[in-house]
Amino acid sequence: IDRPLRLDIIPLMEDGSDAKTGGISITTGTVIPTPKEARTRRMISPGGHFNAEWLNKQFKVMNWNILADLYTSEAQYPYCEKWALSWSWRKHLILKELKSMTADIITLQEVQKDAFEDWFRPELAEAGYDGVFAPKKWEPSFHRGKYTTEGCATFYKTTRFKRLDKVVFDYDKLSAVRRGQSAQQDQERGLPRWKGDCAGNIALALVLEDLTLQTTQNWQGAGPKGGDKL
Repeated sequence: IDRPLRLDIIPLMEDGSDAKTGGISITTGTVIPTPKEARTRRMISPGGHFNAEWLNKQFKVMNWNILADLYTSEAQYPYCEKWALSWSWRKHLILKELKSMTADIITLQEVQKDAFEDWFRPELAEAGYDGVFAPKKWEPSFHRGKYTTEGCATFYKTTRFKRLDKVVFDYDKLSAVRRGQSAQQDQERGLPRWKGDCAGNIALALVLEDLTLQTTQNWQGAGPKGGDKL
C-alpha cells in the first residue's frame, strides 16, 4: 500500500522454461487500500414524536447522480486522480452506499445502460430490489469498445412495492409542444424566440402499489390489491 508495483512478465517456452526474449515490465500506480465500508450518515429529524404506527406509514427514498463512466475524462476532471474515476473502483463504492441506506425506493441519474444490466440490476436484485431503466433520447456513444448510452434508473423494494406502470417523459417533445403553443403569445409580448432544446433529457416515473398499506380514503388511488398507489 502507498507504493507502486513492478510486474515482470516473462513468456514461457513449450518446455516450461523462461524465454530469452519477449519479456516486458509494467509499473503500476500507487497501490491504495481496499474501499472502506459506507459512511454512517447522521440523519436529521423534522422533530415531533414518532410511534410504530407512524413509522409503518413511512418509506425512504434515495436519489443520486452517480456520474456515468462516459463523462469521466481527465480533461473534464483534471483535479481528480485517474484511479478514483475508474468505474471498476467507483461501482463497488456506489453499491455499498446504496445498500447501506436501505432505501425503499432508489432513483439514479447518469446510469449507463451496460452498468444497469451488468452491475446494478443483478447486484441490487440480491438485496431485494427490482429496477427499471430508461435511456436518454440520443444516439449511443462508442465507449470502451462498445456502444452505450446513459439515462435514469429506478429501483424499489419488492417486499414493499409492486410496479403497476412505467412512464417516460421526453423533454424535447414536451418543450416543442410548449414552444408551439406559446410562440404566438411570445411574439405578441415582444419576447425573443427561444431556440434551445433539452438535448435528449428524459424523466422516468413509476406507478407503484404499496403492499403494506391499504387505502383508507375514497379519494386515494388504490392498486389491484387495495394498497396505496403512488
